[in-house]
Amino acid sequence: MSVPKGGLENGETLVEAAIREAWEEAGTPQCLPNVDRDLQPIFSGTCLTKDEERTIHYHIFELDIREDQLDDTWLEQSQRKREWVTVDEALRRCEEWTYRKNSKIELAQALRRCRVYHHANSAAGTGSNSR
Repeated sequence: MSVPKGGLENGETLVEAAIREAWEEAGTPQCLPNVDRDLQPIFSGTCLTKDEERTIHYHIFELDIREDQLDDTWLEQSQRKREWVTVDEALRRCEEWTYRKNSKIELAQALRRCRVYHHANSAAGTGSNSR
């Protein structure tokens, strides 16, 4: 699971920005020909900045990426650690972040809306341990 974030660059759609940010922050493929350019976010919302001076609008997209598709080098690799974790672990980390920082609750909410979360929790007797 990767939860990249960032803004729109000139002329980008929300989907194009999501793909670019995912590459910059996690090394996902820059070209995803099978992604529907009309893909809808699984979660959208607004929040205030910490200083409450401006409103941030966010949209969270789910992109299917396999580990063998990841680039060995990417823009922010010196600033980020990439690792594969179970769905349960990803949710635990999101909830821990929310509790510690009193922010980013949308990450845990969005994870619960992802197909992989629902698939993992519907698998009989396996819990939610898929990646």
